[in-house]
Amino acid sequence: MTSSCREPLSLGTLLAYWFGELDAEAERQVEEHFVGCAYCSETLEALAALGLGIRAVFETGLVSAILSPAF
Repeated sequence: MTSSCREPLSLGTLLAYWFGELDAEAERQVEEHFVGCAYCSETLEALAALGLGIRAVFETGLVSAILSPAF
């Protein structure tokens, strides 16, 4: 991963972006930040890979869980 970012995007912002929960202006600002920031871009890629890995272990039955309706 690239060494650093002067103003890293928060985990909440990265996740909201990934899930499409940001308004148009916030999304534009995040994308503009990604253009000049390898650190935050790589952090988002790592989060996406983690999410895909978690999904895969549940879909293949390697992990099982019971979740409440609220979850």
